[in-house]
This record gives sequence, structure tokens and C-alpha cells, in this order.
Amino acid sequence: MIKWSINQINNLKLEAMFTIQIDEIRLAEVVRQAVKEQMENRNEVGSDAEVKQKGIFLYSLKELADFLHCSTPTAQRMKNEGRIPYKQTGRKVIYDTDEILRSMEHVPGKKLHLRK
Repeated sequence: MIKWSINQINNLKLEAMFTIQIDEIRLAEVVRQAVKEQMENRNEVGSDAEVKQKGIFLYSLKELADFLHCSTPTAQRMKNEGRIPYKQTGRKVIYDTDEILRSMEHVPGKKLHLRK
């Protein structure tokens, strides 16, 4: 087992610090490339209906609204209209994101627009 002194650890921290100098053109290229990679990763996951939030349970209307990217009253209205599946025991309501996504796929004339 290797024991390090505080001074040795602090020296390692100082050695790891460095400065990057980059001009605006190169910075724009780096940002553009990062955005492109993120978009490609999103496309590999699949369509919006296959977002990474599969298998997640939501436990409040606020979480549902955030998941659907809508207001809380809109989420409540969709739930009341039966457009959002849920399970309820007493006052506790649980939303399964898998079931929500499946139910949204079957809405005629509506396109699912979930954003990350």
C-alpha cells in the first residue's frame, strides 16, 4: 500500500491544472462538434417515443408535467380525460413512463413531442 503525504497530493493537484487557450473560431468548432455528437447519440436511442426515461415511475403531477414538457394543469387535464394511464391506491398516484409512451403512440393525428 502506498502512503501519500499531504504535500505530495497537493503537488499532484498543481501538476494536473493547466490552461487552454482557444480562439473563437476553434471554440465554435468544438461546440458545433459536441452538439453534433449529442444529436447523433439521441438518434441512436431512437425516436422521441423511445427516450431514455423508459422504465421510470413518476409519483407526482409535477413530475408528469416535466416528463410531458407541458404545464401542470395540462397534465392534470390529460390525466382526467383518460389520455394518461396511471395506477392509484388511496391518494397515491403512480405513472409508468413506458405506459405513457405507449398510450401516446396510439393517439390518432397527434405526434409525440417529448424533449430531453
